[in-house]
Amino acid sequence: MPLAAFQMLEKHIERRIRLFEQKNGIRLDDEVRFIRSWIEKPLSMGAVTPSGKVLARARARYVDPEIPGPVVELGPGTGAVTEALVEQ
Repeated sequence: MPLAAFQMLEKHIERRIRLFEQKNGIRLDDEVRFIRSWIEKPLSMGAVTPSGKVLARARARYVDPEIPGPVVELGPGTGAVTEALVEQ
């Protein structure tokens, strides 16, 4: 796909997402970043959707802050898991 066509598609998708947000009164920041990353490098994505706050909090509950040592989070994402780990 030529770069110009790719950029037009990206802008169209972002515009549609913003219209959806306005219509439904919600923010999809994590989803937008995730979709943008998928558009840029579709073969490097390991998930079909970003981790939401509920899933991130559920994961973070398995970390016991009383046990000494580092917590290692592998793989870049939208930040939801990192935020939940910090809160935990």
